Amino acid sequence: MNEQFWQNIPKTFCDNANMAITGGIGNTFLLALLSGGNAQAFAFTPEHIKRLSQLINHHVKKYEEKQGLINVETWDPGTKSPFQISDLKDGGGSNSKKK
Repeated sequence: MNEQFWQNIPKTFCDNANMAITGGIGNTFLLALLSGGNAQAFAFTPEHIKRLSQLINHHVKKYEEKQGLINVETWDPGTKSPFQISDLKDGGGSNSKKK
């Protein structure tokens, strides 16, 4: 897709993501992307989610080649997004003081 497409589509900051695997009629991966009090859920076949994983890994690798390694050692599921932080000066991690 061209640069114009990416510039014009609406964007929402993703605060968190979660995934579940469901049974029923075939296996389905459910991916929920959360932004504030809103969520959007997407259903994937196992093959489709594998391709999504490959796509994400490809782009992360390209990003790290240009920007340096992303440190995931300190990842914390309680880390707040910039939109959840009331005072951006304190860093807003899960160990930040609540105001």
